[in-house]
Amino acid sequence: MFKRILGAGLGWSLGGPIGGLIGWWLAGKLDQSSQPRVGRQQTTHSDFIFSMLILASKVMKADNRITVKEIEYVKEFLLQHFQIEEVQEMMMFLRDIEKKEYSLEEVCDQINQCMLTEEKNQLLHFLFGLSNSDGQSHSLEIDILSRIAVLLKIPSHVFHSMRNLYGNQEHDIVHYYRVLDIPQSASNEEIKKAFREISLQNHPDKVAHLGENIRKSAEEKFKIINEAYQKIKKSRGF
Repeated sequence: MFKRILGAGLGWSLGGPIGGLIGWWLAGKLDQSSQPRVGRQQTTHSDFIFSMLILASKVMKADNRITVKEIEYVKEFLLQHFQIEEVQEMMMFLRDIEKKEYSLEEVCDQINQCMLTEEKNQLLHFLFGLSNSDGQSHSLEIDILSRIAVLLKIPSHVFHSMRNLYGNQEHDIVHYYRVLDIPQSASNEEIKKAFREISLQNHPDKVAHLGENIRKSAEEKFKIINEAYQKIKKSRGF
């Protein structure tokens, strides 16, 4: 079943550090018949999922404890994309990869070479959701998320916008400014510019090729960003 997922289109992750981690796991579970592909190819659904699982293991281990809610969060996400038998295999992969040390820099470097900005943003969205799955992000988890964002070359204002998006703030006007990562003293033009930039970075159409569920997830985040902008516009009357 797991090999079927691999065959469904690991366009680039069979090479490099991500491919090495998958190959290491497969060597202990299955015959390793897949070969690395050469050249830049479009990120596939499988590329995204395996990159996500590898980065998720770093976030889950950041505070030296892995909670049931974190595991359930990952499993629920996978169940939206795969059959239960496939999800069980992927959860085994996650469990085993948690025990293995690997270079976050090398993994992120491979992702940078192969993923578009919008795809990387969706990875970070998932990781923020994972960090907040037990109700509150630990400071060590925020540290590793910040490091991942830097390594993935995600702009700081996009990172801070995501962090505020997953926070526990009341949905008041202060929260809406935080979602756009702008001060309340910003001019109307600065607000419009911030909204345009964050919208482009998180537009669901940019990740539609990764699958309908990932597109829907991106759409939900996009709606929150748009809501924040509309609330600020209304409060300012422009």
